[in-house]
Amino acid sequence: MIQQIKSDLQYLTDYTEMLRKEERIILNKHLRPGFVSIFQSGERLDVNSDIAAIGQKLLSAAFPNTSKSIINIAIARAQTLGFTTERFANAVLNVLDTVSSGFLTVSHIIDYDETFEVITGDSYDYRVTQKKEVGYWKPVGSMKRGEKTIVLFANINDIEAYHLVFPQSQIKEGK
Repeated sequence: MIQQIKSDLQYLTDYTEMLRKEERIILNKHLRPGFVSIFQSGERLDVNSDIAAIGQKLLSAAFPNTSKSIINIAIARAQTLGFTTERFANAVLNVLDTVSSGFLTVSHIIDYDETFEVITGDSYDYRVTQKKEVGYWKPVGSMKRGEKTIVLFANINDIEAYHLVFPQSQIKEGK
C-alpha cells in the first residue's frame, strides 16, 4: 500500500512538472483586468481518467475520515467547473501538502487555482510613474470598452514563470 501511494504521488508530481514546462497559450477571450487563471488550455478533467483515479486514491489514503462520497463529489465538481487535468492534479498535491485538519471538503479542491495579474493601460501608467515598475509589464492583449480599445498588460515575471504565450495578433493599439 505504501509503495503504491509513493508511486501515485511520484506520478502526479512528474505529470505536473512536465506540464509546468510547456508553453501556455492564453487567448484574448480569457483576458480581463484582474487575476486570470493559468489553467486555460489543456486536457479537461474526466471523472473516469487515470488522474482522477489517482487523485481519489491519494485523497482517500490521506483523509481516511472523509467519506468517499465527498471525494467523488469534489472530483465531479472539478469536472463540472471545467478543471484541466493539470489543475486537478495540482489541487490534489496542494491539498496533500497544506490541509492539516484531517478532514477534506469539496472547497479544498475546487478553490485551487494559480493566477497571473492583468492590468489596463491606466493601471500600467500608474505603476510605471508612481510605483516605478518600469520594465515589469508587457502588452499581452486588448479589449473593447465602448468604442475604445484598451491594451492589457501582464507582469514579465509571471509570463516567464508560467511559460505564458500571447498571440501577437490579439494585441491592438490603444490605451
